Amino acid sequence: MENEARGGKSVGESRPANHRLPLAWPAALLVVFSILTWLTDSDLQVASWFFDGRSLTDKQFNPWPHSQVTPWYEIYHAGVYPALALALWAIGRIVWGWFVAKPYHDRPGWFLLAALVIGPGLIVNVGLKDHFGRPRPYEVVEFGGTRPFLRLGVADWGGPHNSSFPSGHAAAAFFVMTPGLAYWLTNRRRASIWLVGGLIWGSVMGMTRLVQGGHFLSDVVWSAGLVYLVGALLSRMIFVAPALPVVAGEVSGDKRDAGQPPSRFAA
Repeated sequence: MENEARGGKSVGESRPANHRLPLAWPAALLVVFSILTWLTDSDLQVASWFFDGRSLTDKQFNPWPHSQVTPWYEIYHAGVYPALALALWAIGRIVWGWFVAKPYHDRPGWFLLAALVIGPGLIVNVGLKDHFGRPRPYEVVEFGGTRPFLRLGVADWGGPHNSSFPSGHAAAAFFVMTPGLAYWLTNRRRASIWLVGGLIWGSVMGMTRLVQGGHFLSDVVWSAGLVYLVGALLSRMIFVAPALPVVAGEVSGDKRDAGQPPSRFAA
């Protein structure tokens, strides 16, 4: 993380609670959205906007006519590259800190890598997508498929892996906002740029998956919520209440590492 040049505190220093990333109200919004989605047919209604009903009676029509056209096709296949680039950046920082700047450890690098592995990796793709079994829009009876529609929160544990809930591609795209969660304590302007940019990219990828009939709206919203909440929790653990060895130049108790340059999140 960046140590503010003009009197700013470095990552890891004690901060008031109101400086921490919000957790309660984003989680509450996710719960309210889930309740409203459960009580209504909003998932089916939104999916129907992109479905060509003529395909139910005439098989010559593509039921999801925009699924293989520009720009949705290109976005779908390029969507994971920004997350991959951030992962490689994080690994590069970790390796540099371990072998070149030793014995220091790069907290921003570990934060990004942990947020990617735990959020989009273990929770979204391994934990939920591989076991929840929610049918995708193109699989449900309402859109010409063979499986019954399941409302948000209803699992089909015997269903196939790689299910609809939540969206893996959207989670990878929303991961782009994670550097903003690391910048939150030291540079709100940069944090806002990353957060807004990640939300926009994630929303574009989410729209792509809706257009393609690959996911319901609630799958995308939950991907955003899980990525944010995991990142915010890790940010509190790593930057606000640090337990890891610090990067050169960061505060360690009441002492600084003399003669070392300040740690920076970005070059």
